[in-house]
Amino acid sequence: MKYNTTYTPKISLKDTIKETELIIKKIKDFFNNKYSILSVLSPTFLKEDSEITINMEEKTRPLTFDLGDNYNVAKLLLTNSNWLRTLFDKLKLNDNEGIFNKSMFIWRDLPETPTSTVLKYDLTIQVKISKNIDIKKYLKKEVQDLYLLFYSIEKRISKKYNLKSNFPEFASYVSSQTMENEYPNSSKKEREIEFAHELNGYILQNPGLKLYSGHFHSIIPIEIYSQNNFYQIVLKDFVNNSVLKVASIALLANGIILSDQLSLNNKENLKELDFYADLIKKDENIIEIKINIGKLIMAILKKGHISEVQPGIISDESNIILNKYKIEKY
Repeated sequence: MKYNTTYTPKISLKDTIKETELIIKKIKDFFNNKYSILSVLSPTFLKEDSEITINMEEKTRPLTFDLGDNYNVAKLLLTNSNWLRTLFDKLKLNDNEGIFNKSMFIWRDLPETPTSTVLKYDLTIQVKISKNIDIKKYLKKEVQDLYLLFYSIEKRISKKYNLKSNFPEFASYVSSQTMENEYPNSSKKEREIEFAHELNGYILQNPGLKLYSGHFHSIIPIEIYSQNNFYQIVLKDFVNNSVLKVASIALLANGIILSDQLSLNNKENLKELDFYADLIKKDENIIEIKINIGKLIMAILKKGHISEVQPGIISDESNIILNKYKIEKY
């Protein structure tokens, strides 16, 4: 990836923070108008006596801090989706009801780049929908509606700050197999960039399915998501030579889908865990929409580095987490 060192941001830090607050509110209002949603706070860190328990060994890891010591007082939550799924079950939600979660993750073992950071900030919505609908048709409409929301926000901000509006009016669907067919000798990142240059933005379909070459475009966790019902909104990075994966929408795997995926991927051992055994018994449809706020703001405000948008997305919730678990003492 080439970082553009010559660019100058067109929107000030003060305005970036203001616009970020408005964008998050627009997204929340959008989903509140579609579903009956409860806002919940998931912990970045878990303790063994957490009220909403999950299998600690499978879905958490011990914390290692800069001093080099390992602490057992708390563990880092690895899979927010499954923590929310556990809470979802306890709340006994009905069709068109869901939970909205603003969560922060600390990824100390990933390299920081202009488009990613050790602090990842997601908005996650999980919603139960009717079992009688055509799930693929439903997801396609939902992902297009979400893209149109981003498009309308970008148009407004571009007009307000006299920026060039870059988002395509319609987001085309692109499969990872099409990418491989068009650019067989390129890496997955190069393929994504090539299509972004052509389209400015697109919806990537089912990137976790095995390609004809035998490779995978992306590793989408088979124990969490249906591999045949997964979509990502991918936008061109309008400053750097890269792409920004700003959102995903997927059907969570349970029932026959989950059982088959575990069997096909040699993860039969997971079926023995109570958490997954219970999911295999369920036949309900739960969709998850996940929005990477940092990358979305970069795309909408035409920012060149993730650090430019961080001041606007460090939330009150993250401070509550730090105070509640007294992380400064660890």
